[in-house]
Amino acid sequence: MLVLLLTAAGARADDRVGASVFVHSDDDGLLVVHPVATAVVAVQEETHVSARYDADVVSAATVDVRTSASPHGFDETRHGGGLGVTHDLTRTLHLGLGYGISYSPDYMTHSGAASLSVEDDQRIHTVGLSLAAAYDSVGRTGEIDWVGHVTNLASELSWTAVLSPVAVMDLVGALEWKDGYQENPYRYVPIESGSGQSVVYVTEEVPDQRLRGALRGRLRLAPEDWLFLRGSYRFHMDDWGVAGHTVRARVAAEASDRWLLSLNGRFYSQRAASFYQGTYSTLPYIPDIRTKDRELAHSWYLAGGARVEYEMGGWLGFAWRVDLRGEVKWQRYFDTPVLPQRTSVTVGFGLSIER
Repeated sequence: MLVLLLTAAGARADDRVGASVFVHSDDDGLLVVHPVATAVVAVQEETHVSARYDADVVSAATVDVRTSASPHGFDETRHGGGLGVTHDLTRTLHLGLGYGISYSPDYMTHSGAASLSVEDDQRIHTVGLSLAAAYDSVGRTGEIDWVGHVTNLASELSWTAVLSPVAVMDLVGALEWKDGYQENPYRYVPIESGSGQSVVYVTEEVPDQRLRGALRGRLRLAPEDWLFLRGSYRFHMDDWGVAGHTVRARVAAEASDRWLLSLNGRFYSQRAASFYQGTYSTLPYIPDIRTKDRELAHSWYLAGGARVEYEMGGWLGFAWRVDLRGEVKWQRYFDTPVLPQRTSVTVGFGLSIER
């Protein structure tokens, strides 16, 4: 949510209304239907107001659930929404504010963000600063009281430069700090004896604080009027010992005045958290910090997808656009006795109108 707010707080656009739905399925027993509706309206020439609603309708029977919480899966729906406003203080100075909320039976988040960006007179260089904060409440389905709470603070500093008529470069640095209950209340960690004859299950315990930082560089090219290229590299690390690299590439081509075709790919690799272990064989001693979260294990993934956008033309005073997209992702986890790999497919359909 904080990442979305940091982005949305500084976004500007013409009047636009859009709706889309995404379906995610993988071989770990997870199915997610994700509808999204957005609107951006210019209340004045220099002021735009935006609104967003999204949801996750989840049906899951993953091995994480079956081995650590319940022999059964679960069905759950998350609802989220947000409001934002952007205002041009001057021709080259822009202010953005945003608020978001997300709710599910066992999780609630309230978040807010503010951004400021400034351009030089020639609009060749743009510097932006965004600040965001969130307060999360974590619970268990069926229980009245929350199990714990998390405070989240984030900041982002960016620089965009127009290198030439066909090239734009972006550099971004980000920091995020979390404090509070960061465990999964449903996750239990098995602690074995050295011989594996005895096993006890205890709740997950991770540090109360987490500091993360990231650096990203991106290059956008338009070598031809109909061809667009984009590539980026991102490095992130935190004080839990996790460090990761992300490489992205995208190629888009205008097949005609109305058709835009694009291909994209991602590669990600991650070093495990310093306290993560695939198997804890320490009985009768129980480690103070312990987790079975695969997202903290050593892993990597490769993803590739395609998108087709079609400009339908003007109707009722609006420009109508539809798009179809799909992606396949293969992820490999190391030092994870259960489910060492996962394959997922995501497909989506979107419709937007603007003027």
